[in-house]
Amino acid sequence: MAATSRHAHPGGARSVLCVRGPAGPSEVLLAGGSSNSAVVFFEGDQILDDDTRDLLGPERWSPDAHLATLCGRAGADTSVLLVMPTTLAAGGQACYGNLLASMTAVGEPLGFKPQGYPAATHLAAILASVQARDGGEDGDGGGGGDGDGDGGCGGGGGGPSGGTRRFSELTLVGFSKGAVVLNQLLAEMAWREEALLRAAGDGQESTTSVPAPAPAPADDTAVAAAAATGTDPVSLPLPLPRRPPPPSAAPPEPPSDSVGELLDSIHTLHFLDAGLNCRGVHLTDAAAAAALGQRHRRRPLVVHVHGTPRQWGDRRRPWIAAERDRFQALLCAAGVPAHVHRYFEGQPPSLRQHFDIIGQVQMRPDGC
Repeated sequence: MAATSRHAHPGGARSVLCVRGPAGPSEVLLAGGSSNSAVVFFEGDQILDDDTRDLLGPERWSPDAHLATLCGRAGADTSVLLVMPTTLAAGGQACYGNLLASMTAVGEPLGFKPQGYPAATHLAAILASVQARDGGEDGDGGGGGDGDGDGGCGGGGGGPSGGTRRFSELTLVGFSKGAVVLNQLLAEMAWREEALLRAAGDGQESTTSVPAPAPAPADDTAVAAAAATGTDPVSLPLPLPRRPPPPSAAPPEPPSDSVGELLDSIHTLHFLDAGLNCRGVHLTDAAAAAALGQRHRRRPLVVHVHGTPRQWGDRRRPWIAAERDRFQALLCAAGVPAHVHRYFEGQPPSLRQHFDIIGQVQMRPDGC
């Protein structure tokens, strides 16, 4: 089980957890609510230089300010966990080495390989540490926070005692580069659906790995029709593609019980002004999308993609908008509700609007 330590955090965060999972430690800013729902927010690149910090103001760049904003958007009873990057490369570039299967030295994903469920395993360790904290298992006998002492987004308690609470409904938010973690989790979710299908005796397993990101969208008839006409996505189910795996590929295996429960608890995903300096901003693999359609029919799943001109209007990175469109179209064709939300339309791109979007989005599980 993950080891947990806590210490006071200057700047108003309720508490800071140092969670040690199988792949190493993660710093998590926590504001604990009293319900079984939680918002998990993955930070993006960090602003380190003083000039940019002064230009933006701490209310925009500070993770503590992000946590406070999220608490106001999520609701008083909802726990909010803000996961910091595992490490920072030069210039504050976020690297999520504890959650991605593979990445470059500056944190860019090298595909989203689900084998071993790395992201879900580490996230399950984080949530287990929060649950242990709420139950007093870390030795302090209570559930209050270390920061300002009120233990919750809206001034409530730190959650039920006894360590019995389980987060049964998760809302995941990937901000900027932090959205790569959502892609990894979706790939693992798709892999698990294939494992469930195999365990049910289907005998015709589909491809098990999400490859490195594909180029711009292809002209698939069903996909294009769903995107262009606004047809009810449920009316266009995408059958799970059947492709023989490469000879070296192992068949999909089910995860541990805790990881399976974690994946099943994910209800809503928000991609918040996602962007990279390479492809891989969104999943564009049809087989993975089809498997996610199976998951939605088994347990509801909703995806929201939010963006500003800072990312979607960047002519130097046209793949961001192209991958967004293909991602939405594939999900809709598979029957997964996928919604695109535009902010600051008609305004020139700016770094301010990139951060201001955090305060514009409703984080409740029932939508925006």
